[in-house]
Amino acid sequence: MTCIASAFKALCLSLLFVAAVASRPTNTPKVFNVQRYGAKAGGKTDNAKIYLTSQLVNQH
Repeated sequence: MTCIASAFKALCLSLLFVAAVASRPTNTPKVFNVQRYGAKAGGKTDNAKIYLTSQLVNQH
C-alpha cells in the first residue's frame, strides 16, 4: 500500500512540476536601436530623452 501511495505522490509532484514549467511566461527581452532615434555614441551627449522616447514608442 505504501508503494502505491509513494508512486502516486511522485506522479502528482511530477505533474505539478510540468504544469509549473509550462505556465511560465516566455517574454523575450526587447532590443531597440536607439541610434535610429538620434542617440549618439561616445558618452558626451545626454541621450536620456532619446532612451525614454524609444521605450515609449516601442511599448506594446
